[in-house]
Amino acid sequence: MASAAAEREKAIAAKAIVAARMAEDRAKIQQEQAQAAVENAKRYSGWAGWARSIWDGLRKSKITDRIRQEFTMEIGRLSRGIEQKQRQLDAEREQRKEAERSVREARQASETLRLERDQAKSILSRLQLSLEPEAAHDHVHAAPSLQLKPSFGKLNDRSRKETRE
Repeated sequence: MASAAAEREKAIAAKAIVAARMAEDRAKIQQEQAQAAVENAKRYSGWAGWARSIWDGLRKSKITDRIRQEFTMEIGRLSRGIEQKQRQLDAEREQRKEAERSVREARQASETLRLERDQAKSILSRLQLSLEPEAAHDHVHAAPSLQLKPSFGKLNDRSRKETRE
């Protein structure tokens, strides 16, 4: 889950970088246009050229300010988005750590219960042996019982007689 979120954030960050680069390229183009306008104003001579160059300078500074403002707003928006995604990623990491801790504690509790169960079984079996010593010894020292074993020889003789007939 965290890796999918990280991939989405990487994709968003990549798009943000592309958008920032495009905005920077637009700013450079507009700055070059403003510089070309200044160069055109310098070509004029006299009072008219001087007035034209002042006007172009003001226009250039307005264009630069506008581009800077747009670029700053875009960077701020992207930065806020990146910060938000970073907070989400940190929260997901914290949730994952908490889940891992819970699993670890559950395993430890399970192991503790298993050990306690084994101890209880051991105590119970020792208690049973101490309460019924004769019954426990009867099973150990019981007399051997007779077991009937089949005689396969007789069966084989019968099957031979049936095949001969």
